[in-house]
Amino acid sequence: MELDSPEQPRPDRRPRARQNRVAVALIALLLVVAVSLALLYWPTSPFGPRHVNYDYSVVIEADSSDEFLIICPLPADYVGTVCSDVVPSIGVEGNAIVTEVTTPYGDGLQVEGTGSAVITWTYSFTYRSSTQGVYDHYSNLSMLSDGYELYGAYAFIFSEDADTNLSLVYAYAHVYGTLGADWLRYQVSGNLTNGWNELPVDLDWIVS
Repeated sequence: MELDSPEQPRPDRRPRARQNRVAVALIALLLVVAVSLALLYWPTSPFGPRHVNYDYSVVIEADSSDEFLIICPLPADYVGTVCSDVVPSIGVEGNAIVTEVTTPYGDGLQVEGTGSAVITWTYSFTYRSSTQGVYDHYSNLSMLSDGYELYGAYAFIFSEDADTNLSLVYAYAHVYGTLGADWLRYQVSGNLTNGWNELPVDLDWIVS
């Protein structure tokens, strides 16, 4: 008479299945991290760091005892909309007060004071969105003629007094990794007469 052998316990496959799922999850996570790092730091990635720099200055020269009131262009986007952060963060050297005003030629900077004054504004930031470009930033000036064309434009500048000299320089830099860069430098200068003046805009635009 043969005796039945006792049943052998079946191997538990659950730990191995659990280990396989964990391994697959880790591999998937590593792939996500690798792709994310490549998008962020690969030299030609559209999501690489992009740097924007603004540098705006206005120099007004008048006799030490003369009062002046000047309205001149402000940093603006491609259609002339003024950057709202400029005036609150402007630095002023000299006896002058700055405000933003609306004119028939667009919004501008009013500088009222005595003697000479130096107005400055600088700002920098970094972003990683590939949807932004030169037309989304403040790469232009307000109060320009010819529908804000980059070349051959004139700047409208108001002066309440004669014998006042103005020099305005605005530099915009947009560097997007190894893909390229845009540098724009606007310069407007001249002796102002009483009322509205139209001064030519000297523009340097370098693309690399």
